[in-house]
Amino acid sequence: MSIPKYYSINLHGSLLPKCRGAAPTNWAVINGEKASGVTIIKMNERMDEGDIITKREVEIEPVDTNITLSEKLSDAGAALLVETLGLVEAGKAQLTKQDDSAATYAPKLKKEDGIINWSEPAIKIHDKVRGLLPWPGAYTYYDGKILKLLQTKLDDKVIHNNRAPLRVPYNILQDPGEVLYIGKEGISVQTGSGDLVIEYLQLEGKKEMDAASFVRGHRLETGYKFENKK
Repeated sequence: MSIPKYYSINLHGSLLPKCRGAAPTNWAVINGEKASGVTIIKMNERMDEGDIITKREVEIEPVDTNITLSEKLSDAGAALLVETLGLVEAGKAQLTKQDDSAATYAPKLKKEDGIINWSEPAIKIHDKVRGLLPWPGAYTYYDGKILKLLQTKLDDKVIHNNRAPLRVPYNILQDPGEVLYIGKEGISVQTGSGDLVIEYLQLEGKKEMDAASFVRGHRLETGYKFENKK
Protein backbone atom coordinates (compact mmCIF):
# COMPACT_ATOMS: atom_id res chain seq x y z
CA MET A 1 0.00 0.00 0.00
CA SER A 2 1.25 3.48 -0.88
CA ILE A 3 0.79 6.07 1.85
CA PRO A 4 1.02 9.82 1.03
CA LYS A 5 4.13 11.51 2.39
CA TYR A 6 2.06 14.46 3.61
CA TYR A 7 -1.70 14.00 2.99
CA SER A 8 -4.15 13.54 0.14
CA ILE A 9 -5.43 16.59 -1.71
CA ASN A 10 -8.23 17.15 -4.20
CA LEU A 11 -8.83 19.78 -6.88
CA HIS A 12 -12.49 20.81 -7.11
CA GLY A 13 -14.09 22.94 -9.83
CA SER A 14 -15.78 25.56 -7.68
CA LEU A 15 -15.10 28.09 -4.95
CA LEU A 16 -15.83 25.80 -2.04
CA PRO A 17 -18.00 25.59 -0.03
CA LYS A 18 -20.18 26.63 -3.01
CA CYS A 19 -21.19 23.90 -5.46
CA ARG A 20 -20.10 20.82 -3.56
CA GLY A 21 -20.87 17.74 -5.62
CA ALA A 22 -20.50 16.06 -8.98
CA ALA A 23 -21.48 18.83 -11.41
CA PRO A 24 -20.12 22.16 -10.11
CA THR A 25 -19.49 23.84 -13.47
CA ASN A 26 -22.93 22.91 -14.81
CA TRP A 27 -24.79 24.28 -11.83
CA ALA A 28 -22.71 27.45 -11.62
CA VAL A 29 -23.85 28.37 -15.15
CA ILE A 30 -27.42 27.10 -14.68
CA ASN A 31 -27.77 29.25 -11.55
CA GLY A 32 -26.51 32.35 -13.34
CA GLU A 33 -23.40 32.77 -11.22
CA LYS A 34 -21.00 35.54 -12.24
CA ALA A 35 -17.90 33.78 -10.95
CA SER A 36 -16.61 30.30 -10.23
CA GLY A 37 -13.13 28.99 -9.61
CA VAL A 38 -11.02 26.12 -8.40
CA THR A 39 -10.28 25.01 -4.87
CA ILE A 40 -7.67 22.60 -3.57
CA ILE A 41 -8.53 20.90 -0.30
CA LYS A 42 -6.96 18.47 2.13
CA MET A 43 -9.20 15.45 1.72
CA ASN A 44 -11.18 14.05 4.62
CA GLU A 45 -13.85 11.36 4.88
CA ARG A 46 -16.64 13.63 3.59
CA MET A 47 -17.14 14.66 -0.04
CA ASP A 48 -15.70 18.11 -0.86
CA GLU A 49 -15.67 19.14 2.81
CA GLY A 50 -11.94 19.07 3.58
CA ASP A 51 -9.93 22.07 4.75
CA ILE A 52 -9.10 24.57 2.02
CA ILE A 53 -5.45 24.95 1.06
CA THR A 54 -5.72 27.31 -1.91
CA LYS A 55 -8.37 28.64 -4.27
CA ARG A 56 -8.52 30.83 -7.38
CA GLU A 57 -11.51 32.73 -8.77
CA VAL A 58 -12.48 32.67 -12.45
CA GLU A 59 -15.04 34.97 -14.06
CA ILE A 60 -18.07 33.45 -15.75
CA GLU A 61 -18.74 35.60 -18.79
CA PRO A 62 -22.22 35.97 -20.33
CA VAL A 63 -21.16 33.89 -23.35
CA ASP A 64 -19.66 31.06 -21.30
CA THR A 65 -21.18 27.59 -21.37
CA ASN A 66 -20.40 24.61 -19.21
CA ILE A 67 -17.89 23.59 -21.88
CA THR A 68 -15.96 26.87 -21.98
CA LEU A 69 -16.08 27.31 -18.21
CA SER A 70 -14.70 23.79 -17.72
CA GLU A 71 -11.81 24.65 -20.05
CA LYS A 72 -11.06 27.84 -18.09
CA LEU A 73 -11.11 25.99 -14.79
CA SER A 74 -8.89 23.25 -16.16
CA ASP A 75 -6.21 25.80 -17.01
CA ALA A 76 -6.59 27.62 -13.70
CA GLY A 77 -6.55 24.35 -11.78
CA ALA A 78 -3.36 23.10 -13.40
CA ALA A 79 -1.52 26.30 -12.48
CA LEU A 80 -2.91 26.30 -8.94
CA LEU A 81 -1.99 22.66 -8.43
CA VAL A 82 1.67 23.32 -9.22
CA GLU A 83 1.68 26.28 -6.83
CA THR A 84 -0.06 24.30 -4.07
CA LEU A 85 2.24 21.28 -4.29
CA GLY A 86 5.15 23.64 -3.78
CA LEU A 87 3.54 25.08 -0.64
CA VAL A 88 2.79 21.64 0.79
CA GLU A 89 6.30 20.35 0.16
CA ALA A 90 7.82 23.48 1.71
CA GLY A 91 5.58 23.16 4.77
CA LYS A 92 3.99 26.54 4.06
CA ALA A 93 0.44 25.41 3.25
CA GLN A 94 -2.17 27.06 5.46
CA LEU A 95 -5.41 25.15 6.03
CA THR A 96 -8.76 26.92 6.37
CA LYS A 97 -11.91 25.15 7.51
CA GLN A 98 -14.91 25.49 5.22
CA ASP A 99 -17.97 27.41 6.37
CA ASP A 100 -20.64 24.75 6.19
CA SER A 101 -23.39 27.34 6.61
CA ALA A 102 -22.42 28.84 3.22
CA ALA A 103 -22.40 25.50 1.40
CA THR A 104 -24.42 24.91 -1.77
CA TYR A 105 -24.69 21.69 -3.73
CA ALA A 106 -24.27 20.63 -7.36
CA PRO A 107 -25.77 17.16 -7.69
CA LYS A 108 -25.15 14.76 -10.55
CA LEU A 109 -27.23 15.63 -13.60
CA LYS A 110 -30.08 13.49 -14.88
CA LYS A 111 -31.56 13.50 -18.38
CA GLU A 112 -34.83 14.96 -17.10
CA ASP A 113 -32.93 18.00 -15.77
CA GLY A 114 -32.78 19.16 -19.39
CA ILE A 115 -36.54 19.57 -19.90
CA ILE A 116 -37.43 23.22 -20.56
CA ASN A 117 -40.30 24.77 -18.65
CA TRP A 118 -41.36 27.62 -20.92
CA SER A 119 -43.21 29.30 -18.04
CA GLU A 120 -39.86 30.14 -16.47
CA PRO A 121 -38.18 33.49 -17.29
CA ALA A 122 -36.16 33.74 -20.49
CA ILE A 123 -32.93 34.38 -18.57
CA LYS A 124 -33.37 31.18 -16.55
CA ILE A 125 -33.96 29.08 -19.67
CA HIS A 126 -31.00 30.75 -21.40
CA ASP A 127 -28.72 29.88 -18.46
CA LYS A 128 -30.03 26.33 -18.55
CA VAL A 129 -29.12 26.03 -22.23
CA ARG A 130 -25.58 27.24 -21.48
CA GLY A 131 -25.15 25.11 -18.39
CA LEU A 132 -26.35 21.76 -19.74
CA LEU A 133 -23.95 21.48 -22.67
CA PRO A 134 -22.91 18.94 -23.85
CA TRP A 135 -25.14 16.60 -21.77
CA PRO A 136 -28.01 16.22 -21.17
CA GLY A 137 -28.70 19.42 -23.10
CA ALA A 138 -31.71 21.69 -22.60
CA TYR A 139 -34.58 20.38 -24.67
CA THR A 140 -38.22 20.82 -25.59
CA TYR A 141 -40.54 18.82 -27.84
CA TYR A 142 -41.39 19.53 -31.47
CA ASP A 143 -44.06 17.31 -33.03
CA GLY A 144 -43.38 14.63 -30.42
CA LYS A 145 -39.61 14.61 -30.94
CA ILE A 146 -36.85 15.91 -28.67
CA LEU A 147 -35.53 19.27 -29.84
CA LYS A 148 -32.28 20.34 -28.16
CA LEU A 149 -31.46 24.02 -27.86
CA LEU A 150 -27.73 24.48 -28.40
CA GLN A 151 -27.41 28.26 -28.47
CA THR A 152 -29.85 30.98 -27.47
CA LYS A 153 -29.90 34.68 -26.69
CA LEU A 154 -32.22 37.02 -24.87
CA ASP A 155 -34.58 39.07 -27.04
CA ASP A 156 -35.75 42.61 -26.40
CA LYS A 157 -39.37 43.20 -25.41
CA VAL A 158 -40.68 43.22 -28.95
CA ILE A 159 -43.41 41.03 -30.38
CA HIS A 160 -43.53 41.12 -34.17
CA ASN A 161 -46.53 41.13 -36.44
CA ASN A 162 -46.82 41.26 -40.23
CA ARG A 163 -46.60 45.04 -40.36
CA ALA A 164 -44.08 46.19 -37.77
CA PRO A 165 -42.69 45.36 -34.35
CA LEU A 166 -45.33 45.81 -31.66
CA ARG A 167 -44.60 46.31 -27.98
CA VAL A 168 -47.18 44.64 -25.75
CA PRO A 169 -47.32 43.24 -22.20
CA TYR A 170 -46.25 39.62 -21.88
CA ASN A 171 -48.65 36.73 -21.41
CA ILE A 172 -51.63 38.66 -22.74
CA LEU A 173 -51.53 37.63 -26.39
CA GLN A 174 -49.19 34.66 -26.27
CA ASP A 175 -48.63 31.54 -24.20
CA PRO A 176 -45.24 30.37 -22.90
CA GLY A 177 -43.57 28.21 -25.52
CA GLU A 178 -45.30 29.93 -28.42
CA VAL A 179 -43.25 30.95 -31.46
CA LEU A 180 -43.56 34.73 -31.82
CA TYR A 181 -41.29 35.51 -34.72
CA ILE A 182 -39.07 33.73 -37.24
CA GLY A 183 -36.28 35.75 -38.83
CA LYS A 184 -32.62 35.87 -39.71
CA GLU A 185 -31.67 36.20 -36.04
CA GLY A 186 -33.46 32.99 -35.09
CA ILE A 187 -36.70 31.70 -33.66
CA SER A 188 -38.17 33.96 -30.98
CA VAL A 189 -40.21 32.13 -28.33
CA GLN A 190 -42.44 33.48 -25.56
CA THR A 191 -41.43 32.52 -22.03
CA GLY A 192 -42.90 33.27 -18.63
CA SER A 193 -41.00 36.58 -18.68
CA GLY A 194 -39.33 37.87 -21.83
CA ASP A 195 -38.58 36.34 -25.21
CA LEU A 196 -35.88 33.79 -25.95
CA VAL A 197 -34.26 33.57 -29.38
CA ILE A 198 -33.14 30.09 -30.50
CA GLU A 199 -30.03 30.38 -32.70
CA TYR A 200 -28.76 26.79 -32.96
CA LEU A 201 -30.68 23.58 -32.33
CA GLN A 202 -30.79 19.85 -32.98
CA LEU A 203 -33.84 17.71 -33.65
CA GLU A 204 -33.80 14.12 -32.42
CA GLY A 205 -31.99 11.94 -34.96
CA LYS A 206 -30.72 14.92 -36.97
CA LYS A 207 -27.53 16.95 -37.11
CA GLU A 208 -26.95 20.30 -35.43
CA MET A 209 -28.09 23.32 -37.45
CA ASP A 210 -28.81 27.01 -37.24
CA ALA A 211 -32.39 28.18 -36.79
CA ALA A 212 -32.74 29.38 -40.39
CA SER A 213 -31.76 25.93 -41.74
CA PHE A 214 -34.22 24.26 -39.38
CA VAL A 215 -37.08 26.48 -40.47
CA ARG A 216 -36.35 25.81 -44.14
CA GLY A 217 -36.60 22.07 -43.56
CA HIS A 218 -39.68 22.06 -41.33
CA ARG A 219 -43.10 23.65 -41.38
CA LEU A 220 -42.51 25.80 -38.33
CA GLU A 221 -44.71 28.89 -38.24
CA THR A 222 -45.49 31.66 -35.79
CA GLY A 223 -48.09 30.51 -33.32
CA TYR A 224 -46.61 27.02 -32.97
CA LYS A 225 -46.26 26.05 -29.33
CA PHE A 226 -43.29 24.04 -28.07
CA GLU A 227 -44.18 21.58 -25.29
CA ASN A 228 -42.32 20.26 -22.25
CA LYS A 229 -43.55 16.71 -22.85
CA LYS A 230 -44.45 14.45 -25.78
